[in-house]
Amino acid sequence: MQRLGKVITFYSFKGGVGRTMALSNVAALLAKWQKKVLIVDFDLEAPGVEKYFTSSDFNLSTERSECPGVVDILTSFWFETSAIDWSDCVITASSPKYGVTCDILTAGKDTAAYASNLQNLNWDSLFEKYNLAEKLERMRNEWKKKYDYILVDSRTGISDIGGICTIYLPDIIAFLFTTNDASLNGSVDVIKRAKASRDKLAYDRSLLVTIPIPSRDESRTEYESSLKWKDKFADKLDSLYADWLPMDAPVKSAIDLLKIPYVPYWSFGDRLPVLEDGTTEGSIGFSYERIALLIANDFDWTKTRTGLTSDEVGNIVEKNERLSEELDARIEQYIVNRLDVQIEFYAKQGLKFKWFNITSLAGQFSSALILPTLIFSRLSDEFSSFTGILFSAILAVLIAIQAASNWKTKSEKYIVISQALKHEKFKFMSLPKNRRIRKFQSFVSEIEDILANADRNTYRMEVKETRRMKK
Repeated sequence: MQRLGKVITFYSFKGGVGRTMALSNVAALLAKWQKKVLIVDFDLEAPGVEKYFTSSDFNLSTERSECPGVVDILTSFWFETSAIDWSDCVITASSPKYGVTCDILTAGKDTAAYASNLQNLNWDSLFEKYNLAEKLERMRNEWKKKYDYILVDSRTGISDIGGICTIYLPDIIAFLFTTNDASLNGSVDVIKRAKASRDKLAYDRSLLVTIPIPSRDESRTEYESSLKWKDKFADKLDSLYADWLPMDAPVKSAIDLLKIPYVPYWSFGDRLPVLEDGTTEGSIGFSYERIALLIANDFDWTKTRTGLTSDEVGNIVEKNERLSEELDARIEQYIVNRLDVQIEFYAKQGLKFKWFNITSLAGQFSSALILPTLIFSRLSDEFSSFTGILFSAILAVLIAIQAASNWKTKSEKYIVISQALKHEKFKFMSLPKNRRIRKFQSFVSEIEDILANADRNTYRMEVKETRRMKK
């Protein structure tokens, strides 16, 4: 079954919020991601979306002055026999430099007759006598079959054109507003009316989803004021974000991620910073990219936050499967070449120093029986032979105990280290495979911490012994 495209209207209650610039940059990104994009300029009283694609980096298939557009199509509906097909009005904008190609349906042919044609449009007559609703529906369906995304630039405020763009056409409304009550409250009222009016349409429509976008944000310079407005935005727009934002995600996190900062540099001319400057975090391009990602990923908030498109997610899954195999090999190599060698080394060291302990005790006690006699046989008769032997024997025994204690301490230490390594290995290897992969780094850290507890002499011995055993 063919997947139909989505119609996204970009709307603002007041002008000067950067709506057309936002639409153009989002369109450029979607096109760069190999999506089929159509831009429709329904801002008939202030047209010009195509200007964002007229720089030296873009080629237009034809000039607006030579190609009919929305006004011409609507005008032609008055004359059934000469109706203009929208597909004959498409201008293709392409940039080999950026790998971007998208289609544009302009507001109308840019000639002296444009203004009079617009003024002569009688919306009531078009709807009642010439069945404009049905014609719009047919055109909308054709768009959705041909394109992945249709981005409509709407007129501001409350108007007949605004009603077409916010009620008849869209699946999604991305509406921009600024930090003033007229902009915020006016936008919310229009959205509420659009949602209510959708239920009265004679045509099937899905739930109208909205994307609230704070624009011209100056929180970098007006931090305290921006916090107050963020609270107001969250309170006023909570129900609109709830249509797609996960329940455990704070509304303010969406406000922060989707807000478009005010950057004076980009306010001069009609430009596409997502292409010219990129989408690094903190840039205005980053904000446009979040909006494009939200649309491209069907409102998947996790993908939007991480900055991944659906295609990239698929590539990452494939890459993760490959990395999983590589990680399994690393785990096996670590266990065999590092951990098992250490376990064997410390176990041997423990046995070796245990043997040192036994032989040391035996040697020292033998000395305690022989040395005193040899020493005191040469001493003066002033000392009692028995007393001297007893004194020397006690001294020798104490020395033997001290030496044996040192060997025993080392032996016990190495045995404890060996047992600790075995215990960590057993715990790790008892985990399911998928958890072993996730826990690998913490497992390695535990092992290295245990080995780090050995003193420096032990470490030198360990390195020497490890090298010998590997050979």
